[in-house]
Amino acid sequence: MIRRKSRLIRYVLFSAFALILLDLLLSYRLTYPRLERTRRGQELTGVKSVYLASSQWNSGKLLEQHWIPSLLQLISDLGAAKVSVFVSIYENGSWDSTKSVLQQLRQTLERLGVQHSVNIDDTSHEQIVARNASSSGWLNTAYGKEMRRIPYLASIRNEALRPLSTLSESGAKFDKILYINDVVFSSTDALTLLNTRKGDYAAACGLDFLNPPWNWVDRKIRGNHPPGMYDDFATRDSNGGTLGSHLYPYFSSRLSKTAIMAGREVPVQSCWNGMVAFDAAPFQSAENPLRFRGIPDSLAQTHVEASECCLIHYDNPLSSKHGVWINPSVRVAYSSTAYQAVSDGLKPQWPTKSELHFGAWKTRWFWWLRDPGSPSKTWYRVRQWQRHNPNAFEPGLACASDLAMVLTSNGWAMRGARFE
Repeated sequence: MIRRKSRLIRYVLFSAFALILLDLLLSYRLTYPRLERTRRGQELTGVKSVYLASSQWNSGKLLEQHWIPSLLQLISDLGAAKVSVFVSIYENGSWDSTKSVLQQLRQTLERLGVQHSVNIDDTSHEQIVARNASSSGWLNTAYGKEMRRIPYLASIRNEALRPLSTLSESGAKFDKILYINDVVFSSTDALTLLNTRKGDYAAACGLDFLNPPWNWVDRKIRGNHPPGMYDDFATRDSNGGTLGSHLYPYFSSRLSKTAIMAGREVPVQSCWNGMVAFDAAPFQSAENPLRFRGIPDSLAQTHVEASECCLIHYDNPLSSKHGVWINPSVRVAYSSTAYQAVSDGLKPQWPTKSELHFGAWKTRWFWWLRDPGSPSKTWYRVRQWQRHNPNAFEPGLACASDLAMVLTSNGWAMRGARFE
């Protein structure tokens, strides 16, 4: 009997090993698709006016070295394509060179005759967190009453959209809104994104990258491996699921994975990824213009949070009609090193064969290990919240994550699950 059990165990282990080996070998057949880019000077389908928005904080060096030169080139290229541009930038609380760099940009835009609003706010994070906590957007934590980070970020993004209301009232209309984070990008990246699906989208995002390692365990096991996709907090695939891996091909759902491997636009439910283009119509609605927001405080108090950049797609009335798409031909990054690795000359040494097979293997087999137990915890808390708030409605529950973030005097912090 013992010998028979031992033989059975060997058969099971051998079969499992053979299956894993076969899966690894098959993943080596993956190749990165050919990219399709919009050339400078090429006409943008259905785009005659663009509202370019951005919020900046402590990003002076990146602005000066990368962001502003790319912005000015983009404005020039859009002008050559006979596309009018309004630039709206909102900054507050920076203590590096961001304010002075943006003041110089303001002068440059005035000299070039570009319509703009560069709002520099001296209010610091320390002053913000010291405000009266009687309003919404606060959590009761072990540290006391603390301001939630996401509703604050939503208000900051809305500040960059504030001039849009005045412009709309005066009769000005825009075809697209292009929101750009503090990322390294090129004019071609932005043009390609705007031209996604020939302009037929509710929203279109690129891919954004950060230089791993993500933590000291990664550094110890794998070393300083190539850049990985960054924004899993705001990205939900066509089934409402999170990313399967930060390595190519990123998605666990067959539909999304097949699309990105073929180089086609990927249908998703939400994304942001450093740079996003929107159909401007919902933002210019006279009655209820689309804006960023956070989930209710009562839900956040259960240690559940959702990105404002995810929720906006579930609030957008055009999402179901025109779709939300990721364009894999657009790649931006949060450092010049990462950007050069993924976008240099459009013939990057990325992803490598090892990255290809490891990412594909991870999305198929180990995606759920990225955050063990989190989905079940999150949905349990959401269900509990719904039971206690039967009349409450939150359309963006797919954006929910098992975490809590609060604003601090020098940035932001995570808080544990046990609130007082």
